[in-house]
Amino acid sequence: MSWKSRYRQKILREKAAGVKRSVQLCPVGKVHEIGILWQGADREAFSFLTEYFQAQKIVLRHLCYCDKTETLESGVITRKSCNWLGFPQGEEVEAFMGSKFDLLINLSVIPCFPLEVVTALSHATFKIGWALSDDNWFDLSVDVTKRPEALYLAEQIILYIEQLTKKTTV
Repeated sequence: MSWKSRYRQKILREKAAGVKRSVQLCPVGKVHEIGILWQGADREAFSFLTEYFQAQKIVLRHLCYCDKTETLESGVITRKSCNWLGFPQGEEVEAFMGSKFDLLINLSVIPCFPLEVVTALSHATFKIGWALSDDNWFDLSVDVTKRPEALYLAEQIILYIEQLTKKTTV
């Protein structure tokens, strides 16, 4: 690991330690707002989650990391919108991280530091995804090592959420 990577991880851990939030998993029927983090190559998984949650009338917000800004009108993080260490910047990113989503889903199956930063610094009540680094920022990490695909991760996330919320409501 390069000195730059070690340095930015150290800074991220320090910033994440300052995030105050209460962890709580809401039953799917009581979730009002969800944040989704994804990469440009994960469009199919993002669409799958969008359809699933919009059918339940849940408000969705998203941030996508990609190199082509023309892919989406808003909700895009690019290399140009990050500082020299890879920390994403801008009002949209700050607002997203400050939102108290009922659920934050990170669909990354490929390491992406800007999305890791947003995950770590998010004030979401419950964070779910696949921990790709030693620093696990998730309240629930879904291991998809045997099939590292964003769509498979999305399907597993839905499965876990439904199973966990069934058990907590019984």
